[in-house]
Amino acid sequence: MSFGIVYFLCTLLVANGDILEACPPHSNSSEFVALILARGGSKGIPRKNLAPIGRVSLLARAIQTIQRANVFNEIWVSTDDDEISNEAIRYGAFSHIRPESVSSDTATSIEAVQEFIGKHEDVKKVALFQCTSVFLREEYVRKAFEESQNVECIFSVTRSHKLRWKEVDGLIVPDNFNPEKRLRRQDWKGEMVEAGMVYVAERHVLEKGRFQSNKCRVIEIAVGDSMEIDTLFDLEVARCLIGF
Repeated sequence: MSFGIVYFLCTLLVANGDILEACPPHSNSSEFVALILARGGSKGIPRKNLAPIGRVSLLARAIQTIQRANVFNEIWVSTDDDEISNEAIRYGAFSHIRPESVSSDTATSIEAVQEFIGKHEDVKKVALFQCTSVFLREEYVRKAFEESQNVECIFSVTRSHKLRWKEVDGLIVPDNFNPEKRLRRQDWKGEMVEAGMVYVAERHVLEKGRFQSNKCRVIEIAVGDSMEIDTLFDLEVARCLIGF
C-alpha cells in the first residue's frame, strides 16, 4: 500500500474521531526519530500541550518547527490523551499511545522515553523535544540532528554569567567566584545551565535511565529562547511576545 493511500486513510480515521497507535511510517529510516512527550494530565495549566499560542497549539507549533528543519523522517508524540493524539496526527506526526503507568504526575520523562523505545525496537537514537519550550527554532533542531552524529548524546544549555552564593554553616559565602577578584562578564565563559528544550541520546544511554553520559556535547541556546511554559503567567508572556 502506498504512503499516499495510507495517509489518506489515517486522515479519515482522525476526522471520524478514531484513535490510532500511529500511521505507518513513510520511510524505512526509523533508527533516529524525533519524540515529543505530551500527556493530557497537566495540573499547572490544564490541557497545557493544546494551549493555543500564535494561532496553533503548543504541540502543533513544536511539530511544525521540527518539520521545517527537514532532518527527521519521523516525528512521534507519546501521549495518553485522545485529543492530543488526534492533534499530533493532524499535523503530520505519528501517535504513540502510552499506558497510564508512565502518564501520572509522578512518572518521569525518562520512564516515558524508555516505554516508547521498548515498543519500538528499531529506534536506536531519540531526539526528545519539549513542546513547552515555545521558542524552539529550526536551527536548534538541525544542530541537534547534525551534531549528534558522532556522539552518544546532546543536550541544550544556556550560558550564565551570574555570580552565585550559597549558605554554609549559617554563613553566606560565594559559590562560583572570588569576591576579592570579581569577574566581569567578558573575563570568563560563564557556566552552562541545562535547558529542557532538547535531549538527544542513543538507545543504550536511555536504557540505563539517563539522558546524558560522559560522552555528550551541548547545544547552546540563547537565554531569550530558553523560556518554558510552566505557569499561566508564562503562557500569557509568550502570547504577548508571539501573538495569541
